This record gives sequence, structure tokens and C-alpha cells, in this order.
Amino acid sequence: MDVRAYLVELKGYRGIRQARMLARYIDAKSASPGESWTRLRIIDAGFPAPEAQVEVIDASGHRRFLDLAYRRRKIAAEYDGREFHTAKRDELHDSERRRLLEATGFTFVTARYEDIFGTNPEFEQKLGELLGMTPIARWW
Repeated sequence: MDVRAYLVELKGYRGIRQARMLARYIDAKSASPGESWTRLRIIDAGFPAPEAQVEVIDASGHRRFLDLAYRRRKIAAEYDGREFHTAKRDELHDSERRRLLEATGFTFVTARYEDIFGTNPEFEQKLGELLGMTPIARWW
């Protein structure tokens, strides 16, 4: 069932207006909840919604997918979750992957769980610098 259609049925429930507003940002291309949370934090900062799962051919000719990106500006935001990005082998893989993508002109801002759910605004500030925008101060 489509989430937006379902929310129409919940008229009068507490928080339904906010749920309907947030439902506009659902993107089926997101590959993980972490990517969705990161996209929402970007939007909450007042930045344009990035595109999910952007396909890029890296400097070695391999097809790669960026979690979130502003394709024309060659800016990528990636969520490095605990499950697949904390072992030394994972970190080496991520570093090499990003090196090959940076060779095509992309610039990265990476986030971990603490960056998305914590109170530190550094993720938004770094992304804002690349976008030439100032993030909206968070109140939550």
C-alpha cells in the first residue's frame, strides 16, 4: 500500500500532519534506513533534496552508486552505517572507492550514525560549504 494513500485514512490522529509532510520525502531508491535518515537531515537543514543512488563510472571504469548526490555539482553525501563500514577491511574498501570517485570530480561528505542522530551540526556545515549555503539551525 502507498504510504501517502494510507495517511489519508488517518485523519485526526496525533502527528498526522507531520507524517503527511514527511511522506513527501519518501524515496524508494534509498538502499538503507541510514540513507533515508541522512536525506531527511539534509532537507531539514534547508538544502535541496539530493538524488538517491546516483550511478557513476569511477576512474577505473567500474560502475558505482553514490548514496545521495547532487549530480551536476559533483557533491556526494554518504551514510557509513556500523554494519558495513567499521571493520578495517571496510574502511580500506571505502577509502579506495572514494578515491576512484574523487578522480572523476566528486567531493564527499560522509556521515555515521552519531552524525545523523547527534546534535553536532558538522555534517550540515560541511555539506553547506560545498553547496555554498548556510544550514538552518536545528531546534531538536
